[in-house]
Amino acid sequence: MKKVIMKKGVCGSILMVLILSSLSSACSKHADNGSGKNAATLLIDARTTQYFTQERVPEADMEHILQAGINAPSAMNQQPWHFTAVTNREILQQISDEMSANRPAQADRGESTVKKAGIADAPLAIIISCQEGSEFDAGLACQNMLAEAKLLGYGGKILSSPTIVLNGDKKAEYRSLLGIPEDQSAAAVLLVGSEDRSADETMDGVTGPSVRSNAADMVTYVTSE
Repeated sequence: MKKVIMKKGVCGSILMVLILSSLSSACSKHADNGSGKNAATLLIDARTTQYFTQERVPEADMEHILQAGINAPSAMNQQPWHFTAVTNREILQQISDEMSANRPAQADRGESTVKKAGIADAPLAIIISCQEGSEFDAGLACQNMLAEAKLLGYGGKILSSPTIVLNGDKKAEYRSLLGIPEDQSAAAVLLVGSEDRSADETMDGVTGPSVRSNAADMVTYVTSE
């Protein structure tokens, strides 16, 4: 019988700490939706949210989510990141408009024609920035915050495309506007908000639930047997 090497690995330890620490702080009006969920299946069952309501994320929940990012592991505990929590819709729309203006034509690329959540479509966008070479650490912080948001009952979506604009020609302007430290660049954006359950997320194969590869094709087990 094959043994799962992950249970002894660093990644397994990180996920266990992430889940257990997040459970202890999941206490909001959304807690009935999130904290009651079996933590062992949280990340297995998680899916990207493509439709959000505009219901405001309470400050207490926002602080829980951000603290989960602060508590993320990093090399030598350098914590080389910064988080900018944006609820200002004008700023988010500005970024979205610039992304649209800079986006190449989508014709003949076979992509979904159904609108999916962008940076201006959720009530909260957390911009994760980091020092050069610390993108992996920033990713751990982003995943920590996403898991905390899920435990609190929110939907979430990770975006990388906004960084093209945030780190582009207007980088200095956005750095000042968003409070990004001088020695850091935007690495990702995490969207957080209540899921719009009235939306049909199965309208096409791209917007609907994505099919994941079978573990047998993606995982190698190294055992002592």
